Amino acid sequence: MEVFSWAYENSKNPVGYNGNIFHAEDYQRIIGQFPDLCEVMLGRGLVVNPALARQISGGSGITLLELKDFIRELENCYKVEIPAEESIMHKMKEIWFYVGNLMIQENGQAAEPYIHKIRTAKNIAEYRNAERAVFKNCIIKET
Repeated sequence: MEVFSWAYENSKNPVGYNGNIFHAEDYQRIIGQFPDLCEVMLGRGLVVNPALARQISGGSGITLLELKDFIRELENCYKVEIPAEESIMHKMKEIWFYVGNLMIQENGQAAEPYIHKIRTAKNIAEYRNAERAVFKNCIIKET
């Protein structure tokens, strides 16, 4: 951040920010510290939390149904481009690495045991069972 601050203060060109915006508070902190940015790129933050842009705008966090719809829609989009289900499964496992952090078990414990089963699924059937278990036994934690 020290180098970015120097570049922001000394650049004659418009400066944008990119990096580690995962919560609306992260965005507000950056905008507060650097009010004349020309842009802020959210990148992985939108994968971690598909409702991030809405939250930055003052809206609500993602619901479990929205997350489920996001996962389904993303998988359907992959199916258009990637014919092999196993390849799609590997792409979806990468997404779960991020979105899994949005969740906790209904009893308040970490969702990691359920997310772990997704990450270690060896075939599409195991993956689907693990994904169903997540949506059955986990909720969105407060963001």
